[in-house]
Amino acid sequence: MSKNANKSKKIRKYYCNFKKIVIYYVKVVEKWRKDVILKTFFDGIFISKEHLEEAGIKYPIKLEYYKIARDENVKNTNQVKETENTKGKYGIEVVKTEYLDGNVKIETKEVSDITNDINEANRILTLLRNNEVTPIGVEDVLEDLQKV
Repeated sequence: MSKNANKSKKIRKYYCNFKKIVIYYVKVVEKWRKDVILKTFFDGIFISKEHLEEAGIKYPIKLEYYKIARDENVKNTNQVKETENTKGKYGIEVVKTEYLDGNVKIETKEVSDITNDINEANRILTLLRNNEVTPIGVEDVLEDLQKV
C-alpha cells in the first residue's frame, strides 16, 4: 500500500471520529437546552460624527441592538408574535463595529433576563440606541435603569 493511501485512510478515520464527536455534542446540547432562543435585530446606528470627534476618533463606529427572547414554549421561532402575552424572558445584545483603516474590529455584549415584558424590552433598546450605548457601558446603564 502506498504512503498516500495510508494517509488517506488516516484522514478518513480522523474525520469520521471528529464527525461522530460533533454529532454527539449537538445531540447532548439539544437535550440539555430547555428553551429556544430568538435573536432579532432591533436597530442600528452609526455614532454621531460630533461624539467621535469629541473622543478623538477618526473612523466610523456602528452600533447594533438586538432583542433576545428566551421561551420554553416556542416550537417554531419564525412564528413568534410580538405581543404582551408572549411568555419568556427578554435580554439584549449590543454589537459595536469599528472600521479602522481597512480592518474591522467587533465587540459584543449580551445581557440576559432583563425583563418579562416585551414593551419594556423595546423601551430599553430604544433608550440604549438613542444614547449610543456601547457594549462596554451597557451593564452600567442597565443597573442605573433598575434603580430608577
